Amino acid sequence: MKTLLHLLAIFFSSLAVAQTESGIYETYSTRSIEEDIQLEYNVGEDRVMLKGYSPVSYLEENKAEEGSADFQLKIGPVVYQFVNQDQLLKFQEDPDRYIPLYGGYCAYGVAMGKHLDIDPTNFKIIGGKTYLFLKNQEVDAKKLWDAKSEKKQLADAAAYWQILRLLPDEG
Repeated sequence: MKTLLHLLAIFFSSLAVAQTESGIYETYSTRSIEEDIQLEYNVGEDRVMLKGYSPVSYLEENKAEEGSADFQLKIGPVVYQFVNQDQLLKFQEDPDRYIPLYGGYCAYGVAMGKHLDIDPTNFKIIGGKTYLFLKNQEVDAKKLWDAKSEKKQLADAAAYWQILRLLPDEG
C-alpha cells in the first residue's frame, strides 16, 4: 500500500495546472512525449518493440525469433518487426492477439510496481497472451514469477500497470 501511495504522489507531482483566459483550470503533463512513450512502451530511441523480436513467433511458434527491419509495422508510436511477410500479415489482422502485455516490460517487475527491462528470449504464454521477463547474470524473473502464485501476480501486475503506464519509477 505504501508503494501505491508513493506512485500516486509521483504521478500528481508530474502534473501542472494552468488557468486559461476564460478562467478554466487545465491539467497537463510536464513530461515530454518521449518520456510518456517510455512509460507505456519498453523501447529504445528507435521505438522498436521487443528488442526487434517478432511478437507472432511467441504465440505461433512458441519460441523467440528475431524479426527483420525488412518486415516491420508501425502501430501507434512504436514499431514491431517480424520474421517474414506472413507474420506481418497475421499481426496486422489481429494485433491485440500478439502484442505482449505491459508494453513489453517485465511482467514480474510490473507485479512489483517497477518498469524492468526484458530478455526477449525469456517469455511465457498464459491464457493466450505473451508475458516477457528480465533475465541477466543476477536474476531470472520468470523463475521468480513461477515460484509464486501466478493468480496473485497477474492481479498485482494488472493493478500496477494502470499506474505505471502513467508515471516513472521512484528514484
